[in-house]
Amino acid sequence: MTLNDCVTKFCAAGTCGIDRDIAVKYFTDKSLIYHGKGNNVFRLLRYTHKRNRVLKVEISEADAKFLIGELGLVEVPSGFFNSSDYVMKHI
Repeated sequence: MTLNDCVTKFCAAGTCGIDRDIAVKYFTDKSLIYHGKGNNVFRLLRYTHKRNRVLKVEISEADAKFLIGELGLVEVPSGFFNSSDYVMKHI
């Protein structure tokens, strides 16, 4: 299993459903939560070791906040697009 398996309901345009337990279990240092502050969108992303993106889904604010709290993710602000990423502490 990988983080990709946490997606329970896929929507091409809109919020996808996720299984929080699977997301917590398979969230790694190659995963992050993107927060676009302008439109308040949260996205769950996963990359390979070569930085190729293999997962990009929009998730609900409630799911994002749960994952941020449960995993102890830290915010890394970006001044470029009025956004930030939430990543694991050791990165």
